[in-house]
Amino acid sequence: MSFARADVLLVDRITEELKRLERQEELAEEALIAQQKKHAELLARQQQERDEALARLMRLRKLRRMLRERGVEMVNRGMNADEMEEADRREEEERQAELARVQQEEAQLLREVQSMSGVGVPDFPSFDLSFLTSGESSGGIHSGQSGSS
Repeated sequence: MSFARADVLLVDRITEELKRLERQEELAEEALIAQQKKHAELLARQQQERDEALARLMRLRKLRRMLRERGVEMVNRGMNADEMEEADRREEEERQAELARVQQEEAQLLREVQSMSGVGVPDFPSFDLSFLTSGESSGGIHSGQSGSS
């Protein structure tokens, strides 16, 4: 074997080893990416579980607090649960009636304001912006009234 032939064989071996290492590196990188994705999914799942547990805890605390307040109110009012429900129902009906009354008043005020449109409203000058679209400038301010000022 000649010296040049030995160099070619050495270069071929080195090239094959480089290709083999590149394939292994690609496989290792793919495995790492897959592991990172799996880890991210696990973290997301755990975060969701923590969020759900926290929401449940907050809901239970709120229910406990409401029950305590409700119990104190029942004792203070000298009522049982059925009487409290009836009182709550009456209070809700009163709130709804008050809301309807306020909405009617607002509607009446709105109608009154609309009927006054144009009465005593000053004529403010408006800007002539037609030059922006036509390319010409008529320049200026004119009153909102038709005809000459």
